[in-house]
Amino acid sequence: MTTKVQELDWDHVRRIKWANVKPPSDWDQSLRTISLEGLSLLAMDPKGNLYWDGERLATTLKLSFLQKLGAVIVTLFAIAGGLGGAVQGWIALNDFGCKAGWHYVVCPKSGSQAP
Repeated sequence: MTTKVQELDWDHVRRIKWANVKPPSDWDQSLRTISLEGLSLLAMDPKGNLYWDGERLATTLKLSFLQKLGAVIVTLFAIAGGLGGAVQGWIALNDFGCKAGWHYVVCPKSGSQAP
């Protein structure tokens, strides 16, 4: 089953791209809302880039110094937590291996007490 591709009168869409409404009072009053027909001018390419009427929209993200610092701190703590979990797992494996009689683990000499 094939779907029929609808043709649009792009000149008409460009003429009525703005909705005929006043923006909310808490918005910058120079902003205008887009009409339902005007949404046809919004497009996206396969890579996820956004376009308005064929022009690529600039989408950039800039983090402040404090945001970057926070990201570094969170990353360091995540690494420390991962390392702590790995060490705890190795200690548990070693303890279990000693009790199970595995030969590749380092066990305390018999007769010595662990603290």
